Amino acid sequence: MRKLHLVIALFFVFSASLSAQQEQLYTQFMYNKLGLNPAFAGNHEQVALSALYRNQWIGFEGAPITQTASINAPLLGQKIGLGLNLTRNTIGISEKQTIDGIYAYRIQFKGGGTLSLGIQGSARRYQIDYTDPRLNGIVDKNQDPAILVRKFDQNVINFGAGVYFNTSHFYLGVSAPRLIQEDINFASDIGFSKERRHFYLMTGGALDLSNDWVLTPQFLFKYVDNTPYDLDANLSVTYRSLITAGATYRHGGDSSSFAESIDILFGVHVTPSLLIAAAYDYTLSQIRNHSSGSIEFAIHYNIGRETSAEDIINPRYF
Repeated sequence: MRKLHLVIALFFVFSASLSAQQEQLYTQFMYNKLGLNPAFAGNHEQVALSALYRNQWIGFEGAPITQTASINAPLLGQKIGLGLNLTRNTIGISEKQTIDGIYAYRIQFKGGGTLSLGIQGSARRYQIDYTDPRLNGIVDKNQDPAILVRKFDQNVINFGAGVYFNTSHFYLGVSAPRLIQEDINFASDIGFSKERRHFYLMTGGALDLSNDWVLTPQFLFKYVDNTPYDLDANLSVTYRSLITAGATYRHGGDSSSFAESIDILFGVHVTPSLLIAAAYDYTLSQIRNHSSGSIEFAIHYNIGRETSAEDIINPRYF
């Protein structure tokens, strides 16, 4: 029964914060750049496939679960990049499905480095299911006239843009995936819920410690109006472009903790074209009393000729 009450509490907490942080959380943001910045499209020499699964706050019934899949490819000698993102996110009795179509124009400098300008159009479907059997309260929901026991749907269209610059040892990107503050009301007479603009700044660099070892600091800064900023600071080390391990400090949490979480990341290049990675978030905020942390899995595959590991997402290829 306690978990059922937590489901209800979680749903209303997230519903009340629709004007705040609405987008999905990713610990392995370095392996999901296309989901945060459309200008990343076409950054590889081959067609690139990626997928990610995140289970946030394990053991907390109704907590966020995110599934993503994406494909992007370069055209015209990498002067153009095209991409497609599919995302499904569930929280309690709510669900959000998104499809993004992406175009990027890439400018390659003779001295090294590439500047990419990207835009994307997105279609998103919001759904709340008051028929979900997990939704319980003191009064039977079927006898409460304030609750319409059915599913509610809302569809919205949006547009976003981004800029991304990279060399073999450095990258910097700025983006806003959804620029229009569309209404996401499930009742026409209530006008307080909107999609809010989320701004992302990501950057990182690769430091060659030796022929075998590379140190990679990376940062993701997130900002939404009228909310505290978010910051992920990651430090990873890669051995022979095959194995990567690292840790991330995630700013936030509550007054009793110095951070939202400390995250451990590990990735392996199974083949030069296939990367498999995983992450575990050790929660430091009070929600740790109700969960066992968060887990995340990512997979990336390059289609085409067999390449060296440097051609896939790793510290040497930003």
